[in-house]
Amino acid sequence: MTGARDKNPPHAIQERLEVVHTVIELVKNLTVVLVLVYVAIAGLPALSTVFAEITNRQVGVSEFKAGKDGVDVKLQNLEVAKQGLTAVVNAQTGTEGSGDQPVAPQNQQLLAALEDVDQKLKTMDPGAAAQGVAAGPRWVYLGTQKSGGWSPNNFQLHGPPAPGMNITAATDVYQRDNKPTRDDVAGIWRLGKAVGILRQGQAAKVLAVAHEEPDAERSNWWAQIR
Repeated sequence: MTGARDKNPPHAIQERLEVVHTVIELVKNLTVVLVLVYVAIAGLPALSTVFAEITNRQVGVSEFKAGKDGVDVKLQNLEVAKQGLTAVVNAQTGTEGSGDQPVAPQNQQLLAALEDVDQKLKTMDPGAAAQGVAAGPRWVYLGTQKSGGWSPNNFQLHGPPAPGMNITAATDVYQRDNKPTRDDVAGIWRLGKAVGILRQGQAAKVLAVAHEEPDAERSNWWAQIR
C-alpha cells in the first residue's frame, strides 16, 4: 500500500485534478457555444435578431467576448453611423447653389470618416464591393466658365469639357451623388449630397457633363466621373 501511495505523490494528484478541471471548463464553454447556436436556431427573439443582423450585414461586430459567465457582443450599426455622418456632412458642405464651395479642412475629416464607413459596408457586402464606386453617380464641380476663361478652374481646363475626357483635380473637390437640380417652388438650385472627396492630383474619367447658367455671362460646369 505504501508503494502504491509513492507512485501517486500529492503534486501528481494535483496535476491530474487540474487537468480534469480544465476539461470540465472546456466542456462547459463548448456547451455554452452549443446552447447559443441552438437558441439562435430555435428562435429566441433577442439573440436570433442579433445573429440575423450580423448575417444580413446590417451590423458589424466590434468586440466579442465569450466565457463561462456569459457572452458579450458589441455591435456597430454601420448603416446608422453612415446616416448620422451623412446628415452632419450635408449640414457642413452646403445644400444650395449651382456651383460648389471649396473643401473646408474640417470637412475632409468628416468625409474621410463617411468614406471609411461606406467602404466597410461594401466589404461586409460582397455584392456591393464588386460594384465599387460605380454603384452610384459621382458628380464634381469643374468650375465656372466666363468669357472663355475659367474661375474657379478646379481641373485646369482650357475649353468646354466633354464625355470621355480624363481630368485631374487641381484642388480638393467634393464628390456629390447628383448634379444641381432646380427647385422652382423655392426658386433655388439644390446641390446633391456630398459623398466623398476627389483629392488634389487624383484623376478621373468624365462620363457625362452638365452646366447651369446662374446668369447670362457665366456657366457652372459639372462632370459625372468614375
